[in-house]
Parts: sequence; C-alpha cells; structure tokens
Amino acid sequence: MSRCACDKSHAEPVFKKYPKAQQFTHYRQMLDQMKDIDGASSPPPIIHHAFAAMEAIQRRQHVYARNP
Repeated sequence: MSRCACDKSHAEPVFKKYPKAQQFTHYRQMLDQMKDIDGASSPPPIIHHAFAAMEAIQRRQHVYARNP
C-alpha cells in the first residue's frame, strides 16, 4: 500500500494509521517508483483529479475518480 498527499500536514492522520505505507508528495513520483500498482484512486481535491487520473491512465492503470 502507498499513500500520496500534496499536503503532508493534512494527511498526517492517515500516515499514522498506516505507518508501513510508502509516502509520496506527488503522484508522478509514486507512479514512477511503484511499477506494481494495480489501480489508482483519486480523491479530493478536485483540481488534481484530472491530472492524476490522466497520468495513471497513460501508464495503463485502472482509475477510480470521484467528486466529493
């Protein structure tokens, strides 16, 4: 499992809940380093949905994106 959050201070509770998960601050870094990802979920903020989803799709990943 891995977690990617642009704002680490906002994501701190999730990082604490999953201490063994790899942490990234940018989705491109995560996709570059983790070649065995089965899929990607793109939760809020909405402004990042399209960019993260397109990057994952171009890498042939399954994507689940939703609006809050």
